Amino acid sequence: MNLKKRLAATLVAVLAISTIAACGKKNNASSEKSSSVSSLISDVKVTSESSVAPSSDVKSSGNDKSESISSEKSSTDPETSSESLSPNRASSALIPSNQITEADEETVYNALEYIAGTVEIGTAGSSLKTVDAASYTLDFSIITNISNEDIERISKEYISGVFEPNQFKEQMDALVACAKELVSGDKKEVKERLEEAGVPDSDYPWNGYDMGVLEAMQKAATAAAEGK
Repeated sequence: MNLKKRLAATLVAVLAISTIAACGKKNNASSEKSSSVSSLISDVKVTSESSVAPSSDVKSSGNDKSESISSEKSSTDPETSSESLSPNRASSALIPSNQITEADEETVYNALEYIAGTVEIGTAGSSLKTVDAASYTLDFSIITNISNEDIERISKEYISGVFEPNQFKEQMDALVACAKELVSGDKKEVKERLEEAGVPDSDYPWNGYDMGVLEAMQKAATAAAEGK
């Protein structure tokens, strides 16, 4: 009987030890699994942070692209870009002084004659006639490929030999002032003035006009009036 009790006690002890060992292994496995999961989460977090970190660079790159587009737009936007002259007024297209023909000079004479025969000072309807001549001369400034310096020279020679210089100077002063109003005035009002003057088919808004052409004629008229 004592032997049986001992065997029973020994069996119970073995079972207890086995149970404890099994529980220990389970706890270790759980601990290792938990540690593994924590490590995995940590790795994922680091990886996530690493992949997110460059977002500032991406954002910056996006801003750079946006700024580039904005810059490109401002350089081409008609509202921000400066007005360019017509292709005929480009330096490469201008006729060299020593190659100007009589036919070229004739185009300047015709413009001067139109101004002299159209612009009136201090008469009824003179303002409308000045609008007519200013529109005509702005059209001329777009198509001519004679330099402003040569236009001034040709005009001075012609004015001195054909017109009464003081009178033509007054006409040119009125014409240039009117032309500046036309190119800078309210679009609707300018169109109304052109219609009233009988020139609704002018090349308004005179894209590529060169006010320097008109001012060259004005300088020539002033020089002729002063006898220079």
